[in-house]
Amino acid sequence: MSKGTPVPIPAQISILAKYYPNGVVKSQTLRRLVWETDIIPTPNSATYRIRIDYTINQKPYVYVIDPPVLARPEGADKLKHVYDTKTQQICLYYGPFGEWNSTMFLAQKIVPWASEWLLFYELWVITGEWLGEGIEHCPQIPFRKADSAERNDH
Repeated sequence: MSKGTPVPIPAQISILAKYYPNGVVKSQTLRRLVWETDIIPTPNSATYRIRIDYTINQKPYVYVIDPPVLARPEGADKLKHVYDTKTQQICLYYGPFGEWNSTMFLAQKIVPWASEWLLFYELWVITGEWLGEGIEHCPQIPFRKADSAERNDH
């Protein structure tokens, strides 16, 4: 996936705690981290809780877990720029472009991208137009299903 040494999970946790002191480690092993935090994309935004499920040398899976059902503009039957509307697994980058790899810190890339996604989401709800960049998703793209009990435990 990447050249270089992956950032160890304890180092990821340390930097996440420094940048996002309200974040909570939900579970961790030497290779996997599940972490949650509240994000407020702008001073006028709602508060959202995200969950990052990350295993070293794999892509981070990012879910909006609160609110449990994100609003949509009138007439929209599914969320924009997500892997899955039901689990609210959001898409933050296009893997083949090499924007993320395990030598990077979640706190410096993934969490800010999630905040940016939430800003574009709020604008989409208001305008009905997705103003962020992105590639249309095919429903067959695989995703990690969030455990429903784990998703609602915050």
